[in-house]
Amino acid sequence: MVSPEFKNSRIQNSEFCPEFRIQNSRHVLNRATPAEVRAHVLERLRILSPGGGFVFNTVHNILPEVPPQNVVAMFEAVEEFNGA
Repeated sequence: MVSPEFKNSRIQNSEFCPEFRIQNSRHVLNRATPAEVRAHVLERLRILSPGGGFVFNTVHNILPEVPPQNVVAMFEAVEEFNGA
């Protein structure tokens, strides 16, 4: 979770490029439902994207046991957020 101090800091809005990560991706991508993955991604995009410059990735590589529908939900959430 992003602290309120960081969220409101000058560095986040000017010189810092936050790296977007699905926190605890071994749990979220492996065990959550597609709806939970979507909500998780949209929440982090909402928190980290103001001011632009964020980088989207997962904490770990997408492991073989990750359900394909969760990978799809993750990328569809990014597209939804970006208005695609």
